[in-house]
Amino acid sequence: AWLGSADALTLATAGGARLLGFGDRLGRLAPGCHADIVFLDLGHLNFVPLNDPANQIVNGEDGGAVDSVMIGGR
Repeated sequence: AWLGSADALTLATAGGARLLGFGDRLGRLAPGCHADIVFLDLGHLNFVPLNDPANQIVNGEDGGAVDSVMIGGR
C-alpha cells in the first residue's frame, strides 16, 4: 500500500522529531515545545478549493503559498 498524504505529513513533522530523539520537545504544538510553524495562504491557487489540506500540502505546495514562518516561537 502507498503512504497516504496525512501519514507523510505526520512523518515529516512529529515522526522526524521522534526519530532524532526530540519527540518530547519538537514536531508538535504543545506547551514547552519549540514552535516552528509555516503559515500558508489558503487563498493561494495551491489550496483553492480546499478539499484535502494534507494532500494539498504534501503533493501541491511548492512554496508559493508560504505567507510567513515562526522559528522557535518567534
